Amino acid sequence: MSLLRAKRQRSEEVASLFKKEGEKNSPFFPPLFPPPKKKNTQGFRRVIETANVIMATYADEKLGDTQVYPEKGTVSFSAGLHGWAFTLTVFSAIYAKRFGVEESKMMEKLWGDNFFDPTTKKWTKKPTGAATCKRGFVQFIYEPIKTIIESAINDNKEKLFGLCDKLGISSKIKADDRELVGKPLMKR
Repeated sequence: MSLLRAKRQRSEEVASLFKKEGEKNSPFFPPLFPPPKKKNTQGFRRVIETANVIMATYADEKLGDTQVYPEKGTVSFSAGLHGWAFTLTVFSAIYAKRFGVEESKMMEKLWGDNFFDPTTKKWTKKPTGAATCKRGFVQFIYEPIKTIIESAINDNKEKLFGLCDKLGISSKIKADDRELVGKPLMKR
């Protein structure tokens, strides 16, 4: 099998991790940003681990460590269709101030088996069973992004700009952009 064919086959295998049989893609999240179920969060991990295995296979000492780690800010999550991307660095800067911790510590909390319960205001390595206890990535990254996208698409500007204020990102939205509606607003 040629190298190109093997790469194409592996790409299809990785893409299939995010798609359930017969399931249509969400209008808000393309296949590479699935709903935050435990299984799909593990899918993100699997994709990253697979990429690391491939990079390790072709590693060269001159390049140094080519592995990627979300908690070190070397993985970018994106939606090219919607025109946005982020690393955990972006969100760790926002939440580190709020929690009063170093950004590097916050990045570790935002990835992997780290759960936060806003009721008790405690981080744990395992879910406590409380409905409010969620994985850090889901609670502090996925859900705010989903809320922002849905608010922009549904023209709920009060909710959208309220969340942007809460996250401290309102200054990044230009005055002219605030008049946009739907998808054009979401892309800003």
